Amino acid sequence: MDLSEVTFCDTTGLHVMLDVDRPARQAGTSLVLTALSRPVARLLRLSGVQDVLTVRPDHTRAAGGRTRGGCCGA
Repeated sequence: MDLSEVTFCDTTGLHVMLDVDRPARQAGTSLVLTALSRPVARLLRLSGVQDVLTVRPDHTRAAGGRTRGGCCGA
């Protein structure tokens, strides 16, 4: 999930990310957060969730070298 253009994220957004990641991990995969904007990076750092969720610095590495695309058209 490319989060580079997110300008605001609160605990509701954080819960959504965790709620998506939990069943994904149970299925043998995980939600990958990429290109964190400052507000998202701050929220993850303050909450300690950056150690729980999979975070990658940019979308190309998370997509196995592919550029933006996928289900969300980001």
